[in-house]
This record gives sequence, C-alpha cells and structure tokens, in this order.
Amino acid sequence: MNGYEEIIGLPRPQSKYPRMSSQDRAAQFSPFAALKEYEEEIEEAGRETEEWVESDDSHIARIGETLTRLRGKKGARVGIVCFVWDEKKEGGRYRTLTGELERIDEARREIVLSDGEHIPFFGLKELEEL
Repeated sequence: MNGYEEIIGLPRPQSKYPRMSSQDRAAQFSPFAALKEYEEEIEEAGRETEEWVESDDSHIARIGETLTRLRGKKGARVGIVCFVWDEKKEGGRYRTLTGELERIDEARREIVLSDGEHIPFFGLKELEEL
C-alpha cells in the first residue's frame, strides 16, 4: 500500500463557497499594477526628444519682418515650424503646421490661428505666408 489507496475512491470534497468563474480565477494571477507603472517609466525614459537650436540674429530678423508683413492679414494662409517643449523631460520636438491666420497677438507674443492654435513667438523656427 502506497498511502493513497484508501482515499483514491472517495468523492471529491465540495466547498461551501460558490465556484469562482475562470476569468475571476485567472485574475488572481495577473501581473501586479506596480509592474505596469514600471514599464511606463521604462518607456518614458527611452522616449527621445530633440534639442532646441537657438536662431541667429538674421534669422530672428526675418521672422520679425514676416510677422510685420502678416499683421492685419486675417485669413492669410501661413506655414509655421515651431518648437514645442516637452512637459516631462528636457528638450521637445519641432512641429510643422499650416493654417489660416486669425491674429498676431503682440501683447501675449503669439500667433493665433483660426482653428484656435496658439504659437508663441519664442518657439518660432520658420514662418512664411503661403
């Protein structure tokens, strides 16, 4: 006798608790939420940003001339390249967009497009009337 012969024929014990669904049973073995946050941190650390390249004086002067020319030309079609700083890490990215000029807000030092987009003067890299 190997020790199991006396119990091998017995009926399976029944729990007093209701049976758990397969989905609920599997959920017990799902990864910890802390690991998900860790994976997000790894992803964020690997995300690359671009560096802001400061414009020289002649380039800034050309943008200023274009701003002056566009003043009061509501509805003019413009092409813009601007730098958007990243909120989480150093650097950011360059964005290229086109749109219709709503106004040039000199008090707030920004360009406002008809779709509601606000582009600060400081981030401008290129500006042209299309």
